[in-house]
Amino acid sequence: MHDMNLPAPWRAADAGSFAAHTVINRLPAIARRMLDEAALTAAVAHAITRLIAEIPSRRLTPIEDDAADVPAWNAALAPYHDDDWLTAPWFLVETYFYRRLAAIAGWFAGGPDLFAVQKARGLSGAAPALASLLAGLGHGDVAVARALLAALWGNRADLSLWPLDAPAAPAAPATTAAGLLCDDRAAVVARLRAAAGPVVLVADNAGFELACDLVLCDLLLAHGMAAPLTIALKAFPTFVSDATIPDALRTIALLADAGDPATARLGRRLAHALACGRLQLDADAFWTSPLAAWQAPPALRQMLDGAALVIVKGDANYRRLLGDRRWPATTPFATVPPLSAAPLVALRTCKSEVVVGLAAGQAEALDARAADWRVSGSYGVIQWRH
Repeated sequence: MHDMNLPAPWRAADAGSFAAHTVINRLPAIARRMLDEAALTAAVAHAITRLIAEIPSRRLTPIEDDAADVPAWNAALAPYHDDDWLTAPWFLVETYFYRRLAAIAGWFAGGPDLFAVQKARGLSGAAPALASLLAGLGHGDVAVARALLAALWGNRADLSLWPLDAPAAPAAPATTAAGLLCDDRAAVVARLRAAAGPVVLVADNAGFELACDLVLCDLLLAHGMAAPLTIALKAFPTFVSDATIPDALRTIALLADAGDPATARLGRRLAHALACGRLQLDADAFWTSPLAAWQAPPALRQMLDGAALVIVKGDANYRRLLGDRRWPATTPFATVPPLSAAPLVALRTCKSEVVVGLAAGQAEALDARAADWRVSGSYGVIQWRH
């Protein structure tokens, strides 16, 4: 679909927007925190310092490493060779920032995860909250519905949004519907009951959020609602805490070794599901690209087309679903160009301006009640399309 048929993308040049705050303030702060916390070589620290100096007024430069995604990245950057960090589309700029960091770290040649310290901190201390979640899930469809809520609100524990002096992630999520602006869980559970088959969960953050996602995955496997279940992870460390395959493997191992018996049984079930192929981990480069959902490559789209359900987690993935464009809030979710032909549910905590699927007047009422509702993480949506 040609861009002329779509709303304009969000840009950091939009004065007063969360996009502007992100590019001007958050991205440099994230990089400076890395300089303070990560164990970096002098060369890597110098390269990160140079990257900070480019933001926000210098032009975007091509990606320079030998990874397989470089041609696609530089093709995506080419139309914006005269743009800077403010004038290019925000989603392009933000994903570009993390791709530059992956190049600096030498990730594709075996280099380190620059966010490992923050990720470890995000998972530490999560055991009591996870044990409480498992104890309160219940059974059957009720448990699945509650696990969907836990997977949604787990997205509040997003390390890219931590205050710089915060010692740990935000409080653990509850299995409550308070704050939900759209709640299509009944349609999701009905779909899972009616058409068991391959399920794809597009993951977001590592740490406690991923643990909540794994609870949902375990339930779907146990109830015969997914065969197999694939977790789509990131090809390189991005958005500070987004989960990679090593993060997922590490989390499952930690769960299996937990002191709480229910948590340990969860980890062992997941490890067994991995070993026998019922649970699969994948990291297609598309999920770290600057492309909108409807620009997914043919091979990935074909795989997704065969799914009984695609579950898309988190704010950044929701932005990808909408092309991070300025859709009217009342735009029906089902009318946005699709990721694939498969039924899809978005579990999204609102942490950026873009949103669709609201009722007439709903956004205006929220504006009057809580001016920051789009970005605060206090509200969320569970939106279904088929």
